[in-house]
Amino acid sequence: MQASEIQCISFCRVNPIESYKEDRRPVFKSSPSQFMTIIYSMEYNSDGVKIANDNRNDNRNDNRNDSVNNTYQTIKANPGIQRKRISELTGKSIPTVDRHLALLVKEGLVEHRDSDKTGGYYVK
Repeated sequence: MQASEIQCISFCRVNPIESYKEDRRPVFKSSPSQFMTIIYSMEYNSDGVKIANDNRNDNRNDNRNDSVNNTYQTIKANPGIQRKRISELTGKSIPTVDRHLALLVKEGLVEHRDSDKTGGYYVK
């Protein structure tokens, strides 16, 4: 295999130009003294109008909501549960459980009762 073939294979894997719509493809310009690449935003069409959300983040948000919902359901099934036990039952790290708890408390769905050391979380 020649060096030029290796570069092409590497380039094709890293930057699939074919995946761009025709009006969104990068433009390459050069002169004897400079090289310029124009990369268009994938969120705007050629007229500069924002393209509607293409649902790239929907799965991520759904997974997040499912994970938070799992934490909520664990609290509902185990009133007075502490965060360490929530972590064990859900398989999530304590920092992740802390983020879920903060969100659930902020939304008014759960509350912490009693002291920080011996208290637990309850569904409101």
